[in-house]
Amino acid sequence: ANQGARFAVLSDEEMAQLAVKKAEAARRLAEVNQEEEKRRAQERKIADLLRRNPAVPEPGPGFHSSGPGPFIPGAPVSFAPHPSSSLMQPPDAKRQKREDQLESEQDWMKKHPGKLGVKVYVPEDSDNAKFNFNGQTIELSGLEMTATIGLIKEKLEQQLWGLPPNKQKLSTPK
Repeated sequence: ANQGARFAVLSDEEMAQLAVKKAEAARRLAEVNQEEEKRRAQERKIADLLRRNPAVPEPGPGFHSSGPGPFIPGAPVSFAPHPSSSLMQPPDAKRQKREDQLESEQDWMKKHPGKLGVKVYVPEDSDNAKFNFNGQTIELSGLEMTATIGLIKEKLEQQLWGLPPNKQKLSTPK
């Protein structure tokens, strides 16, 4: 019934050689799997960056690849505007007129005398509790109209228990 089955008897030396070959194959497989995971992670990172930054141009009319050769998945690709693209043209005259019509800082301050008040909404973040991130609102009042962001961040540093100005991120509410 078992006419097709054959068994081989291997010496200890042959068994050791097979074990070495098996270990080498397992190591190579692990390396291939690791490289594949790196490639997938890079693709996920690129896809995430493209999702978060729609300003990155997609390949299409008006763009050409800045690098020679075929597209390689996972390799960084950059695009530059084609010389005839509208991106290479100066802004239209309408926009230039608009910028010329802006009033000077001094004229604007004459029309809006007084002091400036700023409200800063601090997030609640237990990971940054050492900087007093408790979801509170910090009000800064009596600021001169010429106050800089740097001055505002210095004043916030006192309220945020020493959070350095260069680590602070200010933005407008959404």
